[in-house]
Amino acid sequence: MQQRAIMCVLCSAAIVCLLGVAHWVLTFYSDKFQPRDQSLLLHLQ
Repeated sequence: MQQRAIMCVLCSAAIVCLLGVAHWVLTFYSDKFQPRDQSLLLHLQ
């Protein structure tokens, strides 16, 4: 039973880490979080 609990904790930690890495990659290496409206983009800069 304790081994199953440890596996659940490790799986949930892995999911959180994967989501964090995905957010980091999308933030710094893509334009997915940039506004689509060009005038808004110019206003934010």
